This record gives sequence, C-alpha cells and structure tokens, in this order.
Amino acid sequence: MNFRNTAILVAVFALLAGYVYFVEMAKPPVDLTAQDKDKYVFTLGVDDLTALEIKDGDKSVFLVKDAAGNWYVGGLGSAKADPGQMGSVLSGLTDLRASRVITVLSAGLATYGLEKPLVEANMQVTGDRTESLLVGDKAPQGANYYAQRKGVQAIYLVPDYLVTGLKGLVASPPYLPTPTAAVSITPTVSAGAGLTATPGLTATKPATP
Repeated sequence: MNFRNTAILVAVFALLAGYVYFVEMAKPPVDLTAQDKDKYVFTLGVDDLTALEIKDGDKSVFLVKDAAGNWYVGGLGSAKADPGQMGSVLSGLTDLRASRVITVLSAGLATYGLEKPLVEANMQVTGDRTESLLVGDKAPQGANYYAQRKGVQAIYLVPDYLVTGLKGLVASPPYLPTPTAAVSITPTVSAGAGLTATPGLTATKPATP
C-alpha cells in the first residue's frame, strides 16, 4: 500500500469519526427515569401508611397504626400486630414497581381476572388519602400477577411474592406473639449412700430386692 492510499484511508476514517461525534453524540440522552416511572405502581413511604385492609375472597384483615407507630390487628387498642411479619409486605406494597405495564386493554379486564379482583389491598396514608391495589389472575408466564391501581386504567405485572404475602396476612393475621414465662428447674439433691438425685425431683432410695 502506497502513501497515497494510506492518506485516503486516514481521511475516510476521520470523516466517519467526525460524523459519529457531531451526529450521534449530538442526540439528546434517553431519559431512563421517565421510562421507568411508568412502571411504578406506588411510590409511597412506609411511614406514611396509617392503615391497611386486605381482602382475599370472603376473608379480610384490618391493620391500623397509632400515633406512636404501633400496629394493631382489628382496630386501635386491639391485639398488637407483629411488625416483623408485616415489614416486607408493607415495604413491597408502598414502593411497588411492575415488571411490565399493559396499556392496551382491548381484551377486557375479565381476561386478566380484574373484573372481579381476587385480592384487594386498601391503604390509608397521611392526608386522609386512600390508595388501592387490585389483584387479578396469575400471569401464564413468569412469577407475576396482573394488578391495577384503583383509578388507573393500566394493568401492571407485580411480583407473586407480594401477593403471597398479602394473602398470608389474611390467612394468618400478624398477631404479636405472647411472651412465654420462663420455666426454672431447681435441682433437689439429698446426701446419703444409695440415693439418686434427679433435677426438679426429690431424691429417692432404690428399692431393696
């Protein structure tokens, strides 16, 4: 390859590099945040949640929080709820992101089991506002359920572990376990030959054959 051909190739390369820089680099950046925003069903804070009612078929559970942050099952002043059993469900529900969003609903809500939702989670948040998640059928592929945010037309695919957690709170309400009284055993020992000592029991002498 002579010097002339090399110079031509260098010039072509420079033109291509200039095109990439001035044309491709000049394109506005993609707003990923705007794209992801549509997948968020709820962006609430757990601390803003004041009450939660979960319905699963004909069964339901009502959880409410007092001003001190204590949760109760059934109503304020009723049996206390165990935050440990509720934590993952509350955080997953209030900050819920879908894996997919369906906006064309020509097939109708019944196709997704949302004409008569199987599970319903009604949240009360600060400011006397109510938000609701309606859950329909399980999607045929993947570990997701079809769901809707009440008042929003779009259908979201939400993780099945959240739905399982919601149903679990209905089936087994998260009552705070009652502390178990400690049992103490005081060993009783009696001196003497041929005696046996058993913790918590009086030592006895073996029978003479």
